[in-house]
Amino acid sequence: MLRSLLAVLAVLFVTSLSRAGGPDHGTPRKTAEAFGAAMRAGDGARAADCLDLRDLPADHRAQEGPVLARQLERVLQKVAPLRPERLSDDPAGDPMDGPGSDVVGGVPVGDETVTVSLTRVKLDTGASEWKFSRATVAAIPSMYAAHGEPSWAAWLPTMVARHQLAGHLGWQWLGLLGSALGALALAQLFVRVAGAGVRRAAASWGSSWTGGLVDASKGLRLLLACALFRWAYPALALSQRASGVLDTITLTLFIFAVAAFVIRALNVSAEAYEARLPDDTFGEQQTRGVRTQIAVARKIASIVVAFLAGAVVLLQFQVVRNLGMSLLASAGVMGVIVGVAAQRSLGSMIAGLQLSITQPIRIGDLVVMEGETGVVEDITLTFVAVRLLDERRLIVPLTRVIEQPFQNWTKPGPQLLVTVQLLVDLSTPVALVRDALTRIVEEHAAWDERVVSLQVVDSTDRALVLKATMSVASAADSFAFKADVRERLIAFLQAEEGGRYLFAPKPAAPAA
Repeated sequence: MLRSLLAVLAVLFVTSLSRAGGPDHGTPRKTAEAFGAAMRAGDGARAADCLDLRDLPADHRAQEGPVLARQLERVLQKVAPLRPERLSDDPAGDPMDGPGSDVVGGVPVGDETVTVSLTRVKLDTGASEWKFSRATVAAIPSMYAAHGEPSWAAWLPTMVARHQLAGHLGWQWLGLLGSALGALALAQLFVRVAGAGVRRAAASWGSSWTGGLVDASKGLRLLLACALFRWAYPALALSQRASGVLDTITLTLFIFAVAAFVIRALNVSAEAYEARLPDDTFGEQQTRGVRTQIAVARKIASIVVAFLAGAVVLLQFQVVRNLGMSLLASAGVMGVIVGVAAQRSLGSMIAGLQLSITQPIRIGDLVVMEGETGVVEDITLTFVAVRLLDERRLIVPLTRVIEQPFQNWTKPGPQLLVTVQLLVDLSTPVALVRDALTRIVEEHAAWDERVVSLQVVDSTDRALVLKATMSVASAADSFAFKADVRERLIAFLQAEEGGRYLFAPKPAAPAA
């Protein structure tokens, strides 16, 4: 047991020593891979170790080596991309390129072409390593002058153009800032020109939803800015690490910009379609049903688009992809966990879909919920907002709407029957009151000319109970209609024979 433990520790120790010994430069391919890895990590000193710097004075190598490495990387990135898989993995190199040599590619400089190659260099220790050749290192300044920096950088002050910050020169930072500002300016200009064109076109067409189109076109601003910036900054010859970070940032913003534009377009389309529907919220039943379906579908579509955008953004990262593969491998267990955690959210979404399909309530319906009467004002994926008669809002969770009973006064249609009860004297001529009720109802604008009747529904030894039944065109007018009819009937009875037909209970006799 002890021997096994010591053997394992010895293997780990040897492995750590081999890793601590630095990158392997034993073949052209390994040297190219080490150079690319160092530049991606922003380690100029480690990248300089891949160059043959023997022609430089020993005291200048530590300072000038990283600069030459970064310049070579920018030239290769722009003109002759370094592809390690195309280089030899043989310690002797590629025999086609000559003994101890392996050609990476050619870089045009003026009328000539500079050959970028790796050579096998014998170190002072007697070992051999592959490095970028002396001729390649000597030609880096000329190659960089031809391809590494734009012509306008020569007009910048030397301190600004040559000064380095985080591994990049001043002209690169200025170019990065200029590319970002220029992309935003061009995108803003395009949106304004497009908005003006949309307004003119809509004015000639007589469209009523111009504002919606202009608002949707604003979503193109960030999308265009990301696309223009992504097209411009590769000319700055940034390091691979910086380019990777910028690629991730611009792609993330681009995805969110596309998602925002799609959501805006969906909202504009929904509003344009709703604008063509009758403006009367308490109009025909089909109109209210369509409004409800549009409201629920728009919210669900917005959530789905936002979820997909977030998923695509996260999939850029290897950690998330690895996590996704792990989740797929344990899909059964994770499915149960996610299902329990998202039970209420999924329940609300399913309830919203069920409500939009079956439509027990619709936007504009007159309902009685939780003992309160009001009009359905909005339906979301989590709650229903009901505007009460006193302008308060009753917020009812969507699952409660599906599970609990409620009254919908406008489910079959907007028409409604309302009743008014009066207590009158036994001597009241019912026919006379019936004629008065008919006259009052016929003069009222809320009556839909369907039903008007007066019945004696109860009686006592001293009074009659009269019930007036009327039909109303809109449930929203039912309360005011009942109040007006009641008031006018009482006024009529008060005017008849001094009000003798109104029931007045006699005071109780005093106890003996």
